Amino acid sequence: MKVEQSSIDQNWRKSISEEFKKLELDLIVYLTIFLSFKISRGFYQRRIAFTGSSDFIFYDKVTNEAFNIFINWPQSFYDFLNYFKKIPKNNQLLTGLKRDFGRFHFEINKLSLIPGFRFFTEEYKNYIRYIWDGGSGPKILDANLNSKYISAYQASKLLGTKSINFSTLINEGTLEGRIVLRPSKNLILIDISSLENYKKQRDLSPKSNRNQVE
Repeated sequence: MKVEQSSIDQNWRKSISEEFKKLELDLIVYLTIFLSFKISRGFYQRRIAFTGSSDFIFYDKVTNEAFNIFINWPQSFYDFLNYFKKIPKNNQLLTGLKRDFGRFHFEINKLSLIPGFRFFTEEYKNYIRYIWDGGSGPKILDANLNSKYISAYQASKLLGTKSINFSTLINEGTLEGRIVLRPSKNLILIDISSLENYKKQRDLSPKSNRNQVE
């Protein structure tokens, strides 16, 4: 199956651009500093200080890496999380979300209290729910963050068929959703409200939608 990734990337870039336009400057700065500190301590085991010229060069480096998280949103954010969870934590006896993300997980929950950061925290929720392989973590998170997406498998069950090509529907704009590229098999996420509208239209005129079925 061939995925028309260019149109999907354009939609993501438009989406993240719109989210940043909604943020006040101080919130953009705060989010950038938050991620810069995580990159500095997690990836380089180094505190950010400004005692010499090398510190300014280092801070410029981690700030650029923080901005890069939003370049190919949300795939770049998922890549960041994949790398972050592999970093050895201080307490090796921890399990689940505490083992993989430590304080980062609880700090994300605090960020979710700020409406402007919801786009960021919801993508973290999507990652935990659909991509993270840590067992029961998603059940812990469901009480704190809301998700508007369901998997292709869940969407198929709601539609009562396994033969719908969701990638085609997303690329054509019939459905709103996301296709997350993964080494083994791409992850397809479908917007729930969009799926409900599609189902209503399909039920009203089932014959007109047969061409969407593989």
